[in-house]
Amino acid sequence: MDAIAYKTVIGLDIGQHTVKAVRAARRGDATAVTPLESLRVPPGMGPAETASLIGRWLDQQGIRREPCVVGIRGLSVLFQTLALPPQDPRPADQAVAMEIARLSEISSDQMRYGYVPISGTDETRRFLLALVRADKAEEALQVPREAGADVVEAAPAAAAAFHAAVRPEAGGLTAVADIGLAGTDVAIGGAAGLRFARSFGLGGQYFTEALAKARRMTVSQAEPAKIAAGLEGAEAGAREALAGAADAWAAEFASCLSIYKSFFPNPDDQPVRLVLTGGGSRLKGLERRLAGALGVEVRTLAALPGQAGSDEAPAYAVACGLALIGAGRAGPTISLLPPDLR
Repeated sequence: MDAIAYKTVIGLDIGQHTVKAVRAARRGDATAVTPLESLRVPPGMGPAETASLIGRWLDQQGIRREPCVVGIRGLSVLFQTLALPPQDPRPADQAVAMEIARLSEISSDQMRYGYVPISGTDETRRFLLALVRADKAEEALQVPREAGADVVEAAPAAAAAFHAAVRPEAGGLTAVADIGLAGTDVAIGGAAGLRFARSFGLGGQYFTEALAKARRMTVSQAEPAKIAAGLEGAEAGAREALAGAADAWAAEFASCLSIYKSFFPNPDDQPVRLVLTGGGSRLKGLERRLAGALGVEVRTLAALPGQAGSDEAPAYAVACGLALIGAGRAGPTISLLPPDLR
């Protein structure tokens, strides 16, 4: 999609238990991003109650009337890479529409989709497609709409985390893994933009449950214990449980990389670093464990673009990326907004 460019826009990341927002304001050629106070959503709240709670919070933050970009989590989004040989004469829109039609034959569900072209080191034309069931897209938009948010765009969370975490000046390609509560969104790309995305179902809760089982405690007891001890400070049994969870996570990530390499086998196309974002990335010792398992540089996002370093930066990556998309500072990205609202 062509980049939209609001002067002031809010990136709104609505998770299962927490809502985070980042305001992006364009000032000439610069863009200032400001994380706002997060909102805790009590367990067991229905959509109507959640929307009411978020609406009051938007009023308290003074952002209800500002344009808003919302994210759709990767477990609801199917990513597909379309590769066209140089001799294929079809324009991008036609080729993508035909691929969507082919995929739709497999499923009877109505789908929404968006795509971006992918840069590469050969002459093959590639496109990254994102598909989401229409009912899932509506579900993701329902709460912010009912809360009174002025929703102007919807984008995959994987793309948003990528736009917040990748620094063009870093050189080479970067893999970004946003570790949420129930799953992880993976995105790979560089200065030329996003070129690959996938998701898998291991998130922060997987580590918590491993620790709870090892120490015979409830999940609610294990969560603070996990944060306090991490992979390197827990007792032996708990440490082994968390290490096993990290190794399982690394195996899932490596599977994503294998799929990526099937489309981009050239050594120059491989990511040289992994940046962790999301609340689940702040587990102590996780960087070191994953670096050993994957054989690449691993670091946790230290700061949002233009911001000083903060322990909260990883948790705000998706909200920040959504805000950058709305401000037109993310380059071409994938839109999952209903066609009648684009």
